[in-house]
Amino acid sequence: KTEIESSKGFGWTNASAGELDWSAFMSAKREELQRINKGYKEGLVNAGVELLEGRGVVKGPHEVEVDGRSINTRNIVIATGGQPSRIPIPGAEHAIISDQLLELESMPKVVTLIGGGYIGMEFAGMFARLGCEVHVVARQELPLAPRFDQEVCEFFAEQCTASAGIHMHMGCNPTEIVRESDGTLTVKLEPKEKKDSGDKESGKADKPSSQGNGSSGSGCSEIRGNQQVVLAVGRAAKTKGLGLEEVGVEMGKKG
Repeated sequence: KTEIESSKGFGWTNASAGELDWSAFMSAKREELQRINKGYKEGLVNAGVELLEGRGVVKGPHEVEVDGRSINTRNIVIATGGQPSRIPIPGAEHAIISDQLLELESMPKVVTLIGGGYIGMEFAGMFARLGCEVHVVARQELPLAPRFDQEVCEFFAEQCTASAGIHMHMGCNPTEIVRESDGTLTVKLEPKEKKDSGDKESGKADKPSSQGNGSSGSGCSEIRGNQQVVLAVGRAAKTKGLGLEEVGVEMGKKG
């Protein structure tokens, strides 16, 4: 909507935002993904690569089994990608992950994203531009920190609030997600650095439309009225069930 308003200064007199057909949007997204997947498969076949679609399990230093078929090879490369991580807080089961976000049956009017990294901020920007009320909760004081320069993060944070209208709850820890009687979700927060229980807020809930744009630790109370809460707190390696531990592969904290 902001861009459409700005377009008037460039001669666009009849531009309007219109309305988003979420079902058509999802359908177009699925078609595009199918096209991309088909292109990848065709590229592999044209390059002479044998593609085996099934679950692969490492059986030894030079052996992989795919749905009962044994394949011997000189080298084995693990390239299974990652999966969204979850956080161990009460009510986390009420939240969805980024993989589920673009499979929703309807667009949420109010959504909170937990995580200030690039995945969370990409979705925050998208839903804000679609007209949703968007909240972002992050432990760090600035979005995208510390992966990007502080100056970049500061400018980005300004754009999130001033231009996109995103409610930023920086320096906050999510402590619980509660499903209310009306079906909406409440995200309970506390400041990242709490000296003792006496530092807690009085428990008074902040309204989603009026909080969270201040400095670190401000707006750390509650975010009510969410139709969806999204966990965007990083990714973990998808290495479970591949037989790696059984053949003596040493696993790290990230897989």
